[in-house]
Amino acid sequence: MFPDDLVIPEEIARRIGILIATVVLLGSLINVFILSRLSQFRRAWRPRLRQLMARPWQGADVALVVTVVVLLHAGGWLIFQLLGLLSLLPDGLDARATMILHSLALHGGILFCIGFLIRIRKLRWRRAFGSIRWTAPFAAVAIYLAAIPVLGLAALIYQLVLRGLGFEPEPQDVLLLFAEMDDDWLLLYMAVLAVLVAPVSEELLFRGLLLPAMMRQVGPRLAILAGSLLFAAIHFSVSAMAPLFVFAIALNLAYIYTRSLAVPIIMHMLFNAGSLFLIRSISEYL
Repeated sequence: MFPDDLVIPEEIARRIGILIATVVLLGSLINVFILSRLSQFRRAWRPRLRQLMARPWQGADVALVVTVVVLLHAGGWLIFQLLGLLSLLPDGLDARATMILHSLALHGGILFCIGFLIRIRKLRWRRAFGSIRWTAPFAAVAIYLAAIPVLGLAALIYQLVLRGLGFEPEPQDVLLLFAEMDDDWLLLYMAVLAVLVAPVSEELLFRGLLLPAMMRQVGPRLAILAGSLLFAAIHFSVSAMAPLFVFAIALNLAYIYTRSLAVPIIMHMLFNAGSLFLIRSISEYL
């Protein structure tokens, strides 16, 4: 994920190493507990699937959200082209401004469309996405920690395969942008977007709408795999494809077993917060 010539001071590397080792150890212990209760999870699998497939979302709902987001992006691109031809674009408009407009179109479009669908159908959150229990944060932390060892192993194997094929893994563009950012307001915007807004909008779309709709069409296992692959692909990072795919599977399983969208949302928040913390910790050495 990071360049081979990256040099981090020993003290910072030691602290990061201790933190990662602690998280991996806790996650491994939780995985041992899960394996010891595997028969119980298997018995709960089919009832949980039936409950999730009873959610009121259809493929047409997903298509509506995607269409609106695509139209917003296309409209924004056309406006930029027109303003450019008329020489009306503001001076100094750079990748950061483009990123902000892109994020508003993507996440704003998703939240608006799903909010609109909930309103016109007069749905309550529990009917649409499951109840929010007080145990949701604890379940989210536990499942997130359990996913970390698997995620780390997948990332390691994937990086070795990429290097073996001649590809040099690089951090996602958005992470590099966050690492290089020196404007406090933009930094705050990026943090709020990554830790709060993006997890809510993406989980509403991928787990809330897409997963139950696909499960009814192609079956649970294929829906989980295909949805996870799509989730990884839309982040447009070759280096992060395998880790994001594995993490998406964990998010799907968390939603199925807890029956509450709040759990994968919190997991997603933790994942993004951890990524931003790590990239900022080593940003001056990139």
